[in-house]
Amino acid sequence: QDTHIEEHKYLHFFSMNLQDYDVIYVAHLKDLVAYKQVSGKKVAYLPLGYESDIYRPLNQLEKKYDISFVGSITQQRLQYLDHIKRRFNHLKIYFGSAYPNDANKIYNSSKIVLNISRRNELNLRVFEVLGSGQFLLTNAVEEVQTLFNPAYHLDVYSNADELLDKIEFYLKEETSRNEIANNGYREVLNKHTLENRASQILRDAGLY
Repeated sequence: QDTHIEEHKYLHFFSMNLQDYDVIYVAHLKDLVAYKQVSGKKVAYLPLGYESDIYRPLNQLEKKYDISFVGSITQQRLQYLDHIKRRFNHLKIYFGSAYPNDANKIYNSSKIVLNISRRNELNLRVFEVLGSGQFLLTNAVEEVQTLFNPAYHLDVYSNADELLDKIEFYLKEETSRNEIANNGYREVLNKHTLENRASQILRDAGLY
């Protein structure tokens, strides 16, 4: 179930189909308790991971976007875009959807990549942007900070004003942007690929 979008809408249905499994993995910490309650099984936290053969650095691409956001458009996200445009009407911005390979190119062509998560959680975009080797500015989510260090692997904002201030700061600080992007890339490449997640499952099953 994609709890990222639908929360626990079909939790009862899924609970009736969990008895044949020894371990149930959830991708978000907030889901641990709910799935333990309905399943009576071992429930473990296994964060999302990214496809490292798709999301990777493309160092030959020029930075043609000052800011980019790749994802579906919601009212919340449009409000953030409006704040950005009102303060920085001269910036080159990409804001919209893209297929994975194109998204990786957009990330690699951006000075700052934004994440605006829909349910205030650690979503897949965090891993994909860091996997592309680019600087990520994401909304401050507690779960993000369990895996990554703000201002070292990525940076975070708590509201629109802080977002605008950090955009202004990091557009001027290319060295800081690049250092943080490199740190984030090394972290996800070493710990958060799909291969890492598969290895964890095999270890839990005593097969690795």
